[in-house]
Amino acid sequence: MEGKTISYKRNDESYDKEIDKTGLSTEKNKEELFFDGEKYYTKEEFFNPDEEEENQKPKRKRKGIKIFIASLVAVALLSNVFAIWPRLFNLPAIEFLATSQELSKNEEVQSYKESIVVVRAGNSKGTGFYISEEGFVMTNEHVVGNDPQPTVSFQNGDHHVAEVIETDDQLDVAILQIDTEEEINYPALEFENNWEMDSSVYVIGNPLFFNYIANEGVIIGTTSTQSREEPVLMLDAPIYQGSSGSPVINNEGKVVGMVYATMRMDYEGTNTKVGLAIPVNSMEEYISN
Repeated sequence: MEGKTISYKRNDESYDKEIDKTGLSTEKNKEELFFDGEKYYTKEEFFNPDEEEENQKPKRKRKGIKIFIASLVAVALLSNVFAIWPRLFNLPAIEFLATSQELSKNEEVQSYKESIVVVRAGNSKGTGFYISEEGFVMTNEHVVGNDPQPTVSFQNGDHHVAEVIETDDQLDVAILQIDTEEEINYPALEFENNWEMDSSVYVIGNPLFFNYIANEGVIIGTTSTQSREEPVLMLDAPIYQGSSGSPVINNEGKVVGMVYATMRMDYEGTNTKVGLAIPVNSMEEYISN
């Protein structure tokens, strides 16, 4: 019977052995060899592998645990990112960014944006607008909170530390003043007491994580609230967190109100979120002073 010679290792020493076609050794002891698809092993080697090989299994197991833990951490981090994405990239948000870009091509709208400021007080961010050459800025009282010196930032990149001159928590109005010793040239927005139903308006502010965003809206009426003696304006316009303090500007470029909140109501047969704005006539005391 024709046989062949194979090589194998035992205890790190190499051996040659002749086997016949049945896999049996041609030696007198007829020692049977076992083949795992790659190598031949003696019975002892096949069923009792070296300790070094066995010790590799726990290492692979520990490595698998580390990979699993790292994967969980990565999933947790991605979950936080994806939780923010719906706020940033929902369809209405994309629409108001596109609208703002288009409106900003209008020279008048661009000039209005030069009067808008980002108001930062503590961890709060809102909107304000420049109303006087003496350095006065109007915003909401809830935007300022208890911070006596909020910062205001203009579109041109100028930053100022402002002083809170006056606040009215019932009306939700705050008047700030920036240092005017330096030469400043910001356009001040003017006010208008009168407004018309269904009239188009611009709302310019700092919604969500964006700044100096211009959008269009419509005054759809007034509503009364429990916390206010006088009715407030209702707006069909994109109003988001950060829009508080935004001026509501009519087609003549004058402010007819200031955004302070939103509410849900049935409008044209649909439960809709509408913006609420303090009308100018309610703020007359602070404007005239």
